[in-house]
Amino acid sequence: MPGKLFGYFEDAFYFFTDDKFISYSKAALAFFSIFFITIICYTTVRMFEIRKKEKKHLEHEIREYAHNKMEYEKKLKETTGGSKNEKW
Repeated sequence: MPGKLFGYFEDAFYFFTDDKFISYSKAALAFFSIFFITIICYTTVRMFEIRKKEKKHLEHEIREYAHNKMEYEKKLKETTGGSKNEKW
């Protein structure tokens, strides 16, 4: 029994150290490396695109808020005839 078990380990060792297996594993690892580098590059580009879009959207929202605030204050001045503290 111990000799048979040793035979399995010996066969596995020879299989994993075979030149054919090593070349296939290197090719597979190279393919996976290129694939994951591509994913990382795509994700980086998309992050910058989304940041740019979010910045434009935020600037638009700030301008819109400032415009609405100005309109509200203008309307408030017309109705009250002067300045009024809203918090009181």
